Amino acid sequence: MDYDMLFSIGELANICGITPKTLRYYDKLGLLKPAYKNTTNGYRFYTRWHITRISTIKQLQNIGISLDDIHTFFMQDGETNIVGCLSGLLKHQEKYIIAQLTELEQKQKKIRSLQLQCETLKGKTAYDESTGITIRPIPKRRILYTSYHGTYTPGLFRKCYQELLSDIKAAGYDPGEMELSAPLSIFCISENRNDSGNADIKLGYEMNNRQEVSLPALYLDEGLYACCICRGPYDRLKPELSRTLHETIKDMGYQIFAPQIAYYYIHEAIAEDKNYLTEIQIPVKIMEI
Repeated sequence: MDYDMLFSIGELANICGITPKTLRYYDKLGLLKPAYKNTTNGYRFYTRWHITRISTIKQLQNIGISLDDIHTFFMQDGETNIVGCLSGLLKHQEKYIIAQLTELEQKQKKIRSLQLQCETLKGKTAYDESTGITIRPIPKRRILYTSYHGTYTPGLFRKCYQELLSDIKAAGYDPGEMELSAPLSIFCISENRNDSGNADIKLGYEMNNRQEVSLPALYLDEGLYACCICRGPYDRLKPELSRTLHETIKDMGYQIFAPQIAYYYIHEAIAEDKNYLTEIQIPVKIMEI
């Protein structure tokens, strides 16, 4: 052996951009044995061949192949076995990466959906300070929904939204691709003040793209809406609030002609109830004199 051509463990580590600790670990795994080891002091020495071998290890690690699998590959004997083993490792890693990309795409779609909801929230605080209401036009909307009629119970809304999302997935659609809005509800306010325990509502999501779907959907026509932001727990959204809003809207010279809509922008899945943010939208038209 030409000892003048040997590298110490420190020299090889510097050349390859790794640490001596890593080289010792490779040795322990049987992945990269030194060319020579001094039996007196335990110093390890390496050749130029080791530089090439470390480059191969780093390349395979960079694409996600484990050290155990790299060791298995290095243990192969014969051209057929070497090529077959490497090919198998690459195919397995490619399959894994494709699955990871699919998962990342799903996360990206969710991020875009949440970004859309954040954009929707911008400008929601510009309301008439004297009434807490602003009148603004809203374009036509498509709503995917489920209906409920019966007694209101705690957790009802959450259960309905979860069931609707399950129905969407069961029908073969990806909610992330549908650009769904924040959850919403459409309901009538009974004039009977003793009827607050009954629920006759539609719960769902506004669909912000033009994808055709074979799911229950309704369209809200373009028009004027009296809009009001409500902050805090849902207790503040009791029928008494809606009746007060209705009276204020009439005093402003507008007529209510359809059920009201509530968008739950910041809700229990996002924040504590003191930070809830809900927008009430009531369809109106100018009152005829």
